[in-house]
Amino acid sequence: MKFCDRLVDPEVLDLADRDAERVYVGKAPGAHSMTQAQINVVIACEIVPGATAASTAAAATGRFLTERGAIDALVLATARNETSQDRPDWPSQLHPGVRVAV
Repeated sequence: MKFCDRLVDPEVLDLADRDAERVYVGKAPGAHSMTQAQINVVIACEIVPGATAASTAAAATGRFLTERGAIDALVLATARNETSQDRPDWPSQLHPGVRVAV
């Protein structure tokens, strides 16, 4: 059984076992196919290291996330917390020498 999210490109899904049952567990604002608690119960997971969206986006633009002498700190942040009322405090990290990837 393969669980897939709405953000996974269909071409990537085609690389997975074609015989495996695919279960859509994607979420969009106000439209969740399954709650996170439901997903956690049915998915035994393995953490597989990979490239973060921040590093691949930086590479696509020809920029580095850190640059000697210019950027000495990197903040990886989410744009929002569990509830829309809670806003992460990443803007407080903005100052010279810091790059923020949201």
